[in-house]
Amino acid sequence: MCLLWLAASARPAEAAFSRDDAGTSSGQFLKLPIDARGAAMGGAMGAASSDLAALHWNPAGLSSLATRQAMTSYIPYLQGAGYGFIGFAQPLELLLSRRPRRELQPTGMGTLAFGITYFNSGAIQEADNTGQKGRSFSPTDIAVTGGWGGSINRHLDLGVAVKILRSQIQESASTAAGDAGMRLRFRLGPVPYALSASVHNTFGQLKYRADSAPLPVIARFGAAAELLAKPIITVSFDAVARRDNQTYPCLGGEFVIPVERRVAIAGRAGFNGATTRGQLEGSSGVTFGGGVSLFKASVDYSWQPFGVLGSTHRFTLSYRF
Repeated sequence: MCLLWLAASARPAEAAFSRDDAGTSSGQFLKLPIDARGAAMGGAMGAASSDLAALHWNPAGLSSLATRQAMTSYIPYLQGAGYGFIGFAQPLELLLSRRPRRELQPTGMGTLAFGITYFNSGAIQEADNTGQKGRSFSPTDIAVTGGWGGSINRHLDLGVAVKILRSQIQESASTAAGDAGMRLRFRLGPVPYALSASVHNTFGQLKYRADSAPLPVIARFGAAAELLAKPIITVSFDAVARRDNQTYPCLGGEFVIPVERRVAIAGRAGFNGATTRGQLEGSSGVTFGGGVSLFKASVDYSWQPFGVLGSTHRFTLSYRF
């Protein structure tokens, strides 16, 4: 299913996936990580994401959720811009079961998830060709996403998502788009391993008056392995192909140390190749972060430099119940 979707979405972008196509896509905020954990691991989350944030990275990862989860993120971005995310995930078996169970093993019924991503570019002041200033305005973007991910058998997870977008500059534009993904889980000896493939932002385009531009179609191929169980050490890798630019690699690593039965701390680091192709002066590409889990709640943080543009700090709060 995922491969068929990928083939269909590639048709309108036959000559794409190269540096020459930079700047030809709308809805650029769809590329940004919605959670601090994923950002800290360099965006290498196609096979590693197993919580509500899988709605962004690979909807097949929603199959791993065994409890309800709510999540919200706040990201003060570059040059006065900012964005945020809020979402909720509901395992279907918990919703439909007659017996009140708090947790369950992943099943083919899967998990439904919904999320809202909001991006504000900050205030921009109008000016004509003589330098005369006019009123100011704030371009905004919003995406409402609904998705499902479930385990088809012991090894294969599938997921799909549909998003509705609205972009406001001075004029507004709206469109719909779709995501699809798969994840294959197995073991190499004692090591749990996963391979993934997903495609994002297919079929949609934003049109302002007479001009239109497609969304940034992204194909993501990933791998992840849990090298140790105590402490939990996970490594991940993604190759990301974009309709409007070159393919780039992502690398991530995470260690989780249980302190008590339901308390743990995590450290994360990664590398994101999207900003290391001569586009920025100064340090860029590396990512760092960490988190604390206390009973049902988790707080995560990430830091990422963008050379002379500065750096970003992401904060995510999640709660499982």
